[in-house]
Amino acid sequence: MDRIITRQVGKYVMVEDPPIARWLFSNTIAAWGWLAIRLYVGNEWITAAYHKVIDPG
Repeated sequence: MDRIITRQVGKYVMVEDPPIARWLFSNTIAAWGWLAIRLYVGNEWITAAYHKVIDPG
């Protein structure tokens, strides 16, 4: 089982992110993947809204 890495800062305890989360949200290569996902989801959202506005039924 993985160990949670903590650090004491004043009266608060900081829990560090797992390495995969750090890579996904701070790596510029992963940013291109997030861009593709965001464009796909945005396109689906706009397409669904378009059909709701235009469809007479």
